[in-house]
Amino acid sequence: MIKTGKKLNLPLDERFKISYGTVNIKNPISIYLQMSTWIKPNEEYEDYENLIKKLTKNYKHLLADSLKNSIFNDRKWIVDLDLRSSGMVKDKKSFMSVDTVLFYHEPQDPFRDEIVLFVKNKCEELLKIFTENNEIECYPNKK
Repeated sequence: MIKTGKKLNLPLDERFKISYGTVNIKNPISIYLQMSTWIKPNEEYEDYENLIKKLTKNYKHLLADSLKNSIFNDRKWIVDLDLRSSGMVKDKKSFMSVDTVLFYHEPQDPFRDEIVLFVKNKCEELLKIFTENNEIECYPNKK
């Protein structure tokens, strides 16, 4: 089986592991973004599910707004924010990952300089959902 994907790491924030790529470099119709970090809630909540829903909603709204008038379809994308509420407690770190798929209007070379710069800028904007949130803190590892 021939490997057709390609991936690029983006060292934008030391608290996050960030990469983006495509699953088909020969006919790229989409790219994926992968972000992961460890988060710690700053407050005790009865139900952490509401905090997770709020983070997801804010991420999706900012993503949709930032894709308007771009090479990506602002109505066709996928977001999977994975953060388990069952083990969350105040002052305990939990692993969070965010996988995002963005679809082009037309196939593009995902590693052209302009696209790499666009993706870096969008990732920096999206990271603010987590880094500027007073309810959580982000860490590069569990320790």
